[in-house]
Amino acid sequence: MTFDEFWLDVTVEYEGKPLITSAAAPSHEELLADESQLTRLGAIMIRRQATKLATDASGTTQRIHLGFEH
Repeated sequence: MTFDEFWLDVTVEYEGKPLITSAAAPSHEELLADESQLTRLGAIMIRRQATKLATDASGTTQRIHLGFEH
């Protein structure tokens, strides 16, 4: 994590499935029918709040790079 007077930059690294950030928001029915849709909803919420968002992977290690202008 880095911070200066203009930006907060955060990189999160985890093992697992990649975060899909380009999908549309799940409907209420999809959320009730499939618990995995909560991950999709979370990705949409992150995408809407971050000024910059990028993802990459190395094997099963996933990275999410977030930038917040303030």
